[in-house]
Amino acid sequence: MTNFQLEDNSLYLNLGGAIFQHATAAFGLAGIGRRQVGFGTGLQDFDNDNWPDLFVMNGHVQYSSQMSPFLQPSLLCRNDAGSRFSDITPVGGTWFRTSHAARGAATGDMDNNGTLDLVISSLSEPVALLHNRNAQVNWICLKSVGTVSPRLPVGSTVDVSAFERRCQRMLTSGAGYFSHSDSAMIFSLEPGRELIDAMVRWPSGLAELHRGLPALKESIIIEGRGQDPRQSPICRVNAAKSSAERFRHDPRKQ
Repeated sequence: MTNFQLEDNSLYLNLGGAIFQHATAAFGLAGIGRRQVGFGTGLQDFDNDNWPDLFVMNGHVQYSSQMSPFLQPSLLCRNDAGSRFSDITPVGGTWFRTSHAARGAATGDMDNNGTLDLVISSLSEPVALLHNRNAQVNWICLKSVGTVSPRLPVGSTVDVSAFERRCQRMLTSGAGYFSHSDSAMIFSLEPGRELIDAMVRWPSGLAELHRGLPALKESIIIEGRGQDPRQSPICRVNAAKSSAERFRHDPRKQ
């Protein structure tokens, strides 16, 4: 959650049961961007390690302010394997090294190479398309289509096993400030892996396994066309685990 100047942007961990815990300081985000006014934000994997990285678009709402200028630098943070976030804004490219009155931001794979690019709208300047130059070796892109659930099944989750761990994405609607990112989900895979299985939990309550999805392309997952999930080890993971498990660090243990 982005905030006004002199306030930290806020990260809340979903602990399940409709309980969220403030974890800004625990994940190294306290003080970063405190002088800026935040707008568009999101968690997306830009460096292809299946850990969601953080971006925040900044820009003041007042042309003249004693606290901070109207044009402001935005923020890019790397997720360090779920333990904390590191500020990598200076190496994010030319756009991140300059100031803007940035507002909305959305992500999508614009050139179908398995990496997420970033589209940004700012005041009084053209829309910026930031091309992700991180090389992607092997990947899969999955797009979910509901039948009993809404066609765009917001709230559905997709689980894939990659690099000896469980990776989960949840489909959301809207992101940050007046923005909507591509609904396709990209997972990085081990080099040479050709087929993957994906576990999908739909808003309707149906859980099913989609087997043998090919790497290096987009696959459409349609509700009702999967298999009984009890036939695969990937589905033995407790379905009640919340999205907070994407982070290894547990602030409740401090």
